[in-house]
Amino acid sequence: MNKYAFTAWNEHMAKAKGASLPISSKMAFEICAQLRGKEVAKAQEMLRQIAHLEKPLPLRRFHKDRGHKAKVGPGAYPVNAAREIGRLLETAAANAQSQGLGEHLVIRHICANRAAKQMHYGRFYGREMKRTHVEVVLEEAEEIPPQKEKQQEKRRAQPAERKKS
Repeated sequence: MNKYAFTAWNEHMAKAKGASLPISSKMAFEICAQLRGKEVAKAQEMLRQIAHLEKPLPLRRFHKDRGHKAKVGPGAYPVNAAREIGRLLETAAANAQSQGLGEHLVIRHICANRAAKQMHYGRFYGREMKRTHVEVVLEEAEEIPPQKEKQQEKRRAQPAERKKS
């Protein structure tokens, strides 16, 4: 049986695991940090935009000597990592559907770990391939509140508090 880093299972969760994916571990770490806690539909749209070079991935950790992108700061377009993680999200969503979970799914746990490095065959200098393990756990959310309405209510309340004081 495959082991997962996430151990708090219940019947409202679905999982998927990609072993030794041919993607950069650094970019997988960054993508996982951006996707954690998001709805599956929004996460898939974000990965599609990255893969089609429409929107850059903001880099928080591995951004030394990286070019800045408009309205993002240090960013990159990790196309291969976005495609592979997108496929893994689709697999996890299909697993959730087969288990009979609802439409509102949230990424409860997503993590990337370095895998064993495989040698390129026939290379003179002994180069190693990049490999990464990625695991995803989706959870059924009861109801997803609209984020924009909450933000607008906070903005409306703040000026009223300023005027009173």
